[in-house]
Amino acid sequence: MSLGLSLGDLKSAVDLGFLIYERCFTRAERADVKYLRFGRDIQSLTNSLQQLIDVTKHARDERTRRPWGSDFKDDDCRGDLEALAEVTGDFFGTLQECQTLLDNRAKFGRNEANFVTNVLWHTSTEREVNSLRERVHLHVSKLFFTIKPFETQLLIGIRSQLIRLQEDVEVVKGLVVTLYKNDILERGTMQIHPTIQMLQIPKDIVDRFLDALKITKPDSFHDITAFPLKEGFDALVFHFAKSTVEFNPGVGPSQRIPEETQYINLLKSKWILEKLKMSSLLFDAEPDSLWKNYLEEVEIKILEEYRRFETRRLIAPPFDDINRLPDSCFSIWVVEAPPLRPPDLAEERPLEDKILELTLPSPGTKTLTIFRNNDVEFRLVIAETFAAGGHKVVERESIPINMQSTRLIPAYTIRKSTPAGSKSVNNVLLYRIQDHASMWQYLQDLDDVKSFQQALSGYRVFYDTFKCDTFNYDTSKVNWSLNGSNNAGKCGDGRVQFWQVKRLPKLVQNDGSEVGQYPLSPLPSPQFASEKDLLRRPSTGVSSMISHCSAASSMTSQITGSRGNGTAIFPPEPPVLIIYTMCEEKHTFLHLELSTEVFVNQQSCYCKKSPTKCKRVVLEARKMIIRKHSAQEKGDEMGLLSWDLARFRLPRHPKYRDVEVLPKITYICFDFATVAAKDEFLKELQILFTHVRDYELELYRNEISRRQQMSNSPGRR
Repeated sequence: MSLGLSLGDLKSAVDLGFLIYERCFTRAERADVKYLRFGRDIQSLTNSLQQLIDVTKHARDERTRRPWGSDFKDDDCRGDLEALAEVTGDFFGTLQECQTLLDNRAKFGRNEANFVTNVLWHTSTEREVNSLRERVHLHVSKLFFTIKPFETQLLIGIRSQLIRLQEDVEVVKGLVVTLYKNDILERGTMQIHPTIQMLQIPKDIVDRFLDALKITKPDSFHDITAFPLKEGFDALVFHFAKSTVEFNPGVGPSQRIPEETQYINLLKSKWILEKLKMSSLLFDAEPDSLWKNYLEEVEIKILEEYRRFETRRLIAPPFDDINRLPDSCFSIWVVEAPPLRPPDLAEERPLEDKILELTLPSPGTKTLTIFRNNDVEFRLVIAETFAAGGHKVVERESIPINMQSTRLIPAYTIRKSTPAGSKSVNNVLLYRIQDHASMWQYLQDLDDVKSFQQALSGYRVFYDTFKCDTFNYDTSKVNWSLNGSNNAGKCGDGRVQFWQVKRLPKLVQNDGSEVGQYPLSPLPSPQFASEKDLLRRPSTGVSSMISHCSAASSMTSQITGSRGNGTAIFPPEPPVLIIYTMCEEKHTFLHLELSTEVFVNQQSCYCKKSPTKCKRVVLEARKMIIRKHSAQEKGDEMGLLSWDLARFRLPRHPKYRDVEVLPKITYICFDFATVAAKDEFLKELQILFTHVRDYELELYRNEISRRQQMSNSPGRR
């Protein structure tokens, strides 16, 4: 978009400025303290642009009162606005970069009621924010010094037209009276009255200014006698805005001395102003040029600052201290900031938690990083480093994942004896439903596979019956049957896993702790408050408001009831038993929650007759709820794409309720290849029951009892 070409362009810039400020600092109620001034600068720029629009509209209103009356058009001011845009710079481009920064590098924080509470920024955004603040501040300062001369130019132009036309004497007379009454005509040709003497700048400081002219000089600068107007005006306004105008003195003498850098910027502003006023380019400017008016506006402000020193409201710092300032403090030219760099894909963004980093199998260096936005949305970043042309090159790919619309397919559980299995060891397939995209994740080993699955499912693989030989072939065949049936779909063989509810925590650098271990010693009591009648489990809809306590699967949620606010305590989610199997040639999951009703019935196996040879384990419950989910098609090719483990993840998948529940199941039998395999299964199951399920349930009941006692004895808190 071309800047300053029409009134419509100005309106677009103002609208964009208000949009940025509203998104970042009004709807959010408050901004991060670190960036609060950034928002105020955006607001100042928007207000200045609005003032410029008002000035232009005022000129339009004056013209529309012409009795000979052709309508005023925005194009009538286009030339004047273009000339102004050369001075003020591309403020619309700056606002667009501010919007890009907000879109790409900031997100809104929300409270438990889902209201926007704050703006969160990327950890590496400070450089870009500071750079844009400098540019916004420079636009604001230049608009401050140019709007009044611009208004004068417009009104004088209108007057000239009226005089030339001479078709309505009364209108001309009224406008001229108005102009003189407002002192505008005088300001158009006024000269600065040198009632205040500016101090002479010492020669050694002038010499350092002259040396600084050669550093990062613009292409337009060749000779000090032809000091460039645009670049010089930029430098003048930039340094004056950082001068003593920012200093608020105190009462005592020592409190009236500004910083050395502020004072040197005032001297620098005076010196640049003198060079601009003596520039041959200024003398060669067009008669209707506003450069002299712009410089006069700045000179008035510089004189006001010098008056503060003349009246002893400010005291100049010693010149010896100023001379000791580094060369960077004497710089003249305003260096254009580099363009905003795109956000680093591997950077943790606002509201994200980095939860997993894995090294992928590759000839070079390849890594996978998983970021969690919330319980449903994740971002996978794959980074590969390789050498090209003698240089190290890093390529990154960012993959957004929504687990409500992405299938999690455990290809690693397919037996290697099958064609698909030979390609799927330690692999997981993600299938994005909306665009039918298949994304294979090839991982180093089974531990990485389990960590990847835990990151996306919310369950830690507590135990896995998988065993393999030296050739990585699966030798852990577990036969299963429901209610002892031999009918198709009620029996088979497969792989069994125990799951423990455990979200991957945010990675903490250098803490040395292991993630995901079950507790072998008492855990600290969870800090809860509850309403005694709220014991239901959380639904997916409130998952963003749920915080996990020290017992991994216990949850709390803030609630508002008829008797005030409180915290609901939810029962811990029980562990899960998952069977990966085939039913009627389709890949199938069998899902069993290991609630307290489920137990090992040692009277139903062969342990009583032959305890040293028994290879069977029988799990029973009065009413055993086993869910079954099968692929829609047979085989390993198309069948895999509809085999979705994500339906059993936490928080609950929307299609969890659609999963088939097998009727009238009271027990399930497992027959192992060896007695040792059976004994290991029982051992791990007992640990899961004792140290996870029963332990967490005991914590939950104790907390409920404690809160009930507190409720009955209000004084004991």
